[in-house]
Amino acid sequence: IVTNEETMHRLKGEKGTKVKIGILRNGEKKDFSVVRGDIPVKSIDATYMLTDHLGYIRVKSFGETTYPELLNSLAQLEQEDFKGLVVDLRGNGGGYLASAIQMVNEFLPENKLIVYTEGRKAKREEYRSDGRGSYQELPLIVLTDETTASAAEIFSGAIQDNDRGVVV
Repeated sequence: IVTNEETMHRLKGEKGTKVKIGILRNGEKKDFSVVRGDIPVKSIDATYMLTDHLGYIRVKSFGETTYPELLNSLAQLEQEDFKGLVVDLRGNGGGYLASAIQMVNEFLPENKLIVYTEGRKAKREEYRSDGRGSYQELPLIVLTDETTASAAEIFSGAIQDNDRGVVV
């Protein structure tokens, strides 16, 4: 029996190269040859309706594609006529600040402070909502836990600081 770690080590390699795989099932062995490629890593791993009117989106990290993934998830929930949203950030260790800013902008009215950065040698730089978000009135619940960090804290903090939803 091969461990998961050993399997991953054997399968990983340069994109475009081939790897041979043998699979033994019910005493019968089959051999395959596959070409290594990119495996897309999704930031949003769940989107569905919790009730007839309450949508749910689980954001496991904030990456380069998180904002477009959010828009796709919201469009999916629109099709199901959602009237409120739960954004689950539990276990989310953060990631790209820009993605968190883009995401929270969907829910805030114009000119609300999302976050600011400031350093000893860097002037204060504020990031504010632009008022173009499509879900500025949507009832919102954000779930967090002790492992919610970084960009996920920026998102939940901006929702809380602007009295835009409930953070649990």
